[in-house]
Amino acid sequence: MKYLYLVPIFLLLLISACKNDPASAYEELDLLSYGMAISVKAPPGAEVGKDDLGFVQGIWVKSDTSYYIQIYGSTATITDIEKLKQERMAEVKAGRYFSKILEEEADGFIFEKDIDGAIRYDFRRVKVVGDKEFTFQKGLTGNFSEGEVRGMYAAVK
Repeated sequence: MKYLYLVPIFLLLLISACKNDPASAYEELDLLSYGMAISVKAPPGAEVGKDDLGFVQGIWVKSDTSYYIQIYGSTATITDIEKLKQERMAEVKAGRYFSKILEEEADGFIFEKDIDGAIRYDFRRVKVVGDKEFTFQKGLTGNFSEGEVRGMYAAVK
């Protein structure tokens, strides 16, 4: 009984943590009708478009000015998620404007770019489903805050 006062404090902390996660307001969006057997979380009413890039399939999902992701799917050449992530990381690090890795997980990472003094944020997350590999990243246009990029990264988990 003497620790009963901790319950309201714990609940308050739990509720405030959920409010800081932008992905918590997102809805499940099934992309099967666009040719990809995956789903992501997206803001309600998000637009979806398809790009045919030959042997690589591309889909974009965007909403207002704080959410825009690109998804690329192709036949899997590697089924080892860690190895696939390391390939994507090597590509990113070889980029002219790469600055640093901010967060790394087994299937993805968030990174920073310094474009002539302007700091930009981006991410890569990889997934293998059956014989298909998918790479998720920030949309090709737009300037997003670190928090917005973290929200998009969480939405494609």
